[in-house]
Amino acid sequence: MRIVKLAVEYECRTGRSAGDLTLGQLAARSATLRQMEKLRTFEMAKAVATAMSGEEKAWNALTE
Repeated sequence: MRIVKLAVEYECRTGRSAGDLTLGQLAARSATLRQMEKLRTFEMAKAVATAMSGEEKAWNALTE
């Protein structure tokens, strides 16, 4: 059941079929996608916090 869940999640996130991937490849790619999503979320939180701080130097550093 786990492989089906990983395959569906992978296909939904990437739009590519997971049918030709082994379980190891699928698990590794899914883990990479989760890490990338976590990093994007962190970067967005950092940008929002910087924007809300009102510090012009911080904002300029973020937008460079």
